[in-house]
Parts: sequence; C-alpha cells; structure tokens
Amino acid sequence: MALLMDRAVPVRTVVALSPEEAHALGDPTRVAILDLLATRPMAVDELDVELRRQGLAKAPTTLRYHLERLKRSGLIELALLREARGAVLRYYAATARSLHYELPHEDEGEAAALSALLSTELKRPLQSFLRRYSSRIESMALRLRPCPHCPTQHFEEYVTLALVQRALADLTQRQHLLSELARSLGARRKMRPTHRRIHRMLPPSAAQPSPRSQGAAHPKAGRRT
Repeated sequence: MALLMDRAVPVRTVVALSPEEAHALGDPTRVAILDLLATRPMAVDELDVELRRQGLAKAPTTLRYHLERLKRSGLIELALLREARGAVLRYYAATARSLHYELPHEDEGEAAALSALLSTELKRPLQSFLRRYSSRIESMALRLRPCPHCPTQHFEEYVTLALVQRALADLTQRQHLLSELARSLGARRKMRPTHRRIHRMLPPSAAQPSPRSQGAAHPKAGRRT
C-alpha cells in the first residue's frame, strides 16, 4: 500500500465546555437566543419577535424548552421579574457570548503569526500563575474526574482553560467599559476650547479670577492681617 500523505495536524482551537454547554450550543435556535440575550434581558414574547425577524419562528412552548436548556447549562440566568396584566414575565440574560465567526482563509497566516506572538507574551505570566495556584487547580480537577483511578491531566487542562476563558471574558468586558470612558473623555476634550472661547467673551466683571490671581492661593503669598 502506497503512502499518499503523511502530515502532522496541529490543534488550533481548544474550547472548555461542559457537556450541558456543548449540547445547548449544538442547536442554531439556542445559539440565536444566546446572541439576543447577550444584548439585553428579554422575555419569551420579545424573543419570539426577534427570532421571527431572523426567520427562526418557533412556538412559545418550543421557545420555553430552548430557554430551559440554556438555563440548565448555565449559559443564561433569570435577570428580571415583571408583572403585566396579572401575569409574571420572566426576563433572561446571557452569561456567555457566542462569537461564531470564521477568519478568511487568506488571514490564516497572519492569525498564526499573531497567535504565536501572543502565546510568547502570555507564557511567562501563565506559568507563574500555574506555579502559584497549582494545588487549587489540582483540587478542582480531582473533583471533576469520574473515578479515583482516572488521571487528572485532562481535567487540569480543562480547569486551566476554563479559568483563562473567564479571565479573558472579564478583560474584554472591562476593555469595553474603558473604550466607552475613552470616547467620553475625548468628547469632553473637544468641548473645552468652546468653554474657553465663551469665557473670553464674558465681560471682566462676569469672569471669575483664576486661582493664580488670588494671593491666598499662591504658596508664597502671605496672609492678610
């Protein structure tokens, strides 16, 4: 038998998912619901409207089934209860975001180069973290393994990846807040020259003296007696 090809296939993506999460994300309707609930909390009737816009019309009982599967997996949680017309509306919010995109084939080389650079940058701090908290990670892995004789290597890898994913999710959310703050500060900086022009247009009697023009505010100024 002739050998036609023999090459090593590297692992490019590792995702830490529980069995419930993997099952929940295996349905396109549940993925769409998770995407919607990542934007804001919604009740069944709002989800029905949004899903119909996407061509995913479902019966209310089916929607409730999908919400129950997502809730059981921990991907969504109850966020709000509201009474309306004698009924209690349950609003759910997502605890995870599903970014289901695919890089263009022509960007594969650039992605590989950047991921290698990022891996080098993260290697030392991650090794330091694992050395400091290895006993705690091992304890979590021991509680995961199904039998006392099963090796914990893959369970330790799962715990580590789950922690990294949570940390990255927290960082991306913080970065979003920082970006909003930066935009807000940029808008305020653009407004300052306008305030100065208005101040110069005021008559001298209406303009307040600056701190430097007040003798009591100057560090070398003496007290009045």
